[in-house]
Amino acid sequence: MSILEKLDIFAHRKALATAAAAHPGARVHLSCVVDDQPRFRMEAWNWLLSLNALRTRCRVFIHHMPGALAEKTQAHFRALGATLIETTPFGDGAARYCNKIRQLATRELLDADFVILSDTDIVFLKDPYLLVRAGRFRAKTVDAPNPPQPMWSELCERAGLSGRIGGVALEMYPKERTFRTNFNGGLYVMPGAAAEALGALWERWARFCLKQADLLGEYLHHSDQLGMGMALAESGIAIDPLPTGANLPIHLEKRLLARIGRQEISGIHYHRHVERHGLPRDVGIPWIDTAIRRVRDELVVERRKGFANDLFWDYRYAHWPELGSGLGSRGEVLAHKQSLLRPYVERIGADTLLDVGCGDLEVFAPLPVVNYTGIDVSEQALALARGKRPEWTFEARGISDFETQSFDYTSCIDVLIHQPSEAAARALARELVRVARKGVLFSAHSEIIDGAGISFNSGRLREYMALLPGICEVSEIGRYRDTTLYFARKRAGATP
Repeated sequence: MSILEKLDIFAHRKALATAAAAHPGARVHLSCVVDDQPRFRMEAWNWLLSLNALRTRCRVFIHHMPGALAEKTQAHFRALGATLIETTPFGDGAARYCNKIRQLATRELLDADFVILSDTDIVFLKDPYLLVRAGRFRAKTVDAPNPPQPMWSELCERAGLSGRIGGVALEMYPKERTFRTNFNGGLYVMPGAAAEALGALWERWARFCLKQADLLGEYLHHSDQLGMGMALAESGIAIDPLPTGANLPIHLEKRLLARIGRQEISGIHYHRHVERHGLPRDVGIPWIDTAIRRVRDELVVERRKGFANDLFWDYRYAHWPELGSGLGSRGEVLAHKQSLLRPYVERIGADTLLDVGCGDLEVFAPLPVVNYTGIDVSEQALALARGKRPEWTFEARGISDFETQSFDYTSCIDVLIHQPSEAAARALARELVRVARKGVLFSAHSEIIDGAGISFNSGRLREYMALLPGICEVSEIGRYRDTTLYFARKRAGATP
């Protein structure tokens, strides 16, 4: 561990001790809202993992819209320490952006000394527990003049709040001003005693703003943010603004981010500024990129402790469909893989084939399979697959769901390499053999590796597969990149 890292840990512990001394035994509840889209599920996973890496002292809540979290995802989030609360949408159209208001109707969340509301697309480098201040509402002034000054001045005039709202300059737009309580909605920190009253005011003013379409126009979707600003103005609660580093907006242009003074970064608000794995990406400013890389590395470590394949692949196929499952699923590598598989598929003929982890069907779509069934954990992938071969059967289920049904052959191409542990890969291998009557097509790493990101070690699987009951031979078909394709033949008469 470097001296800088030791100093950073020391500073964190000192800040934690200071907060604890100021608020001994304080109960801090932290919450986000997950809407029904793969992007928000991925963000909530990152959010939770960053909090786990910090061993947050906050009690963590996730509010979610109906249908937003499948049972498996709910179980995963609970295992990471989250309390899950299903809630209802605030409304349609621009009102959809007001769903976060629903959180302050949860009695269990409000039973705290402090309440923190966070967007899902924030990852923390310091425990948000450290942000609370007695009797103070805390948030960061908006990043940009949204809406412009003439518009918000007219809005406040219509609301009868003009006399209560002063102006403030914007850090990244120094020639622009906004009203003093117009805060970025990504992170709100408030005393628990004030949360319920603020929630009622927030809802009332958000609904008021939603009725001002003639004035707000394209800014109507900021009604939740404007509503909170107006609620704060009416309430008169004391305010202690958060520094930019507590809620750093890395999605903005580099020229704007360069105007931010160098400071400690405790929270990164990344919006859609992510790389192919759904992790925040660099911005080109060294002191900011150092923090981004640090949290990105921590998220990778935390993901590897329990990789959520269903959540990850749903996100990948929804937002990065051109990538598929990775470099091995496109271009020359894909063509080579298909050439290796074709002779085996032709021998299968009219026999039944269960393809486990079929993904977007890029591998099998052009191959001469007659009786094909594809299964996958990702609904997004299955939607793409159905469009390529609508005559085939596709189901969103796992192989363990086939308790009594068997197939002549099973295939599992570039799926075992994504299992988060050797034990998980072996469990899947056993299932592939159990369900197959004649044989298994599968791929595994060509050698033992220390995987990173979304790929994990499966280098011992060939040997393991050869020892499974019913398998009489495992033959190498061919190689591509760091992966080998195999065929495991079952002994005649072996029970599936």
